[in-house]
Amino acid sequence: MKKQTLILLTLVFLVCFLSCSDKSNKYSSQFDQKIWLENSEVGNGLSQNPRVGMIDDLIENHLEKGMTKSEIIELLGKPYKDGIEFRLPANIKVPDSLDIISTVGKSKEIREEMLDHWNNWYAENSQPDTLMLYAAGWSLVDPNFLVVKLDDKEIAYDFWIEQH
Repeated sequence: MKKQTLILLTLVFLVCFLSCSDKSNKYSSQFDQKIWLENSEVGNGLSQNPRVGMIDDLIENHLEKGMTKSEIIELLGKPYKDGIEFRLPANIKVPDSLDIISTVGKSKEIREEMLDHWNNWYAENSQPDTLMLYAAGWSLVDPNFLVVKLDDKEIAYDFWIEQH
């Protein structure tokens, strides 16, 4: 009897898993400008944004280094966020001495001191980047964004996906 119950539970799990994973594929994997422009909202994570399925095709076949900001806006519409953000360069490594996790269980004063050290280091090492962010669906708990990085002449030179 236990073996039959285990088999039944396994089958139920597989059916649920396959039906849930099928939802992520219900949208086209090809970039469709009309559908992209109609789905610009970040949403609440409960409904799947069709943009999520288009990202790979968009980056591989439609966005090109050297495109102007106006060309990108013409293709993708108004960005969710557009402006300068201070970020760490990709090649910089955060020193072990700034490991915030090591402050767990420490006094409030020590945590605040460590946070001050972190904030000072970040301010000294971060650089301004001109970015355009486009809502691109959700991961399990966080929204995903297509990021377009522009130079000082508003020419695109990098694209990637990140969670916020």
